[in-house]
Amino acid sequence: ITRAEDLAARISRDTFVILLPATNGEDATRIALRIDGVLSNTAFRNNASDRPSSMHVEVAIQEHEPGAAISEIVARAIVQLPRRQGIKRPQRQSPQ
Repeated sequence: ITRAEDLAARISRDTFVILLPATNGEDATRIALRIDGVLSNTAFRNNASDRPSSMHVEVAIQEHEPGAAISEIVARAIVQLPRRQGIKRPQRQSPQ
């Protein structure tokens, strides 16, 4: 789903970060919507129960500020995520 120049990293059990170099906020939003569309419409098999499930993607866009370290930018984006602000996330459901 990502481009060759993008960098995806897992930073916790259920949190991934995708760095999009040479991308502005508007393009990053379009890419995030595309990724969410693909993942939410894909049935993933749960090995424990053998039931299919889908994923929901929460998005926070943080543009690079000159002189800022990547770790600072990632931290600012994580703080913006809805679950970090006390908003309940939808539970994973079997695709219909």
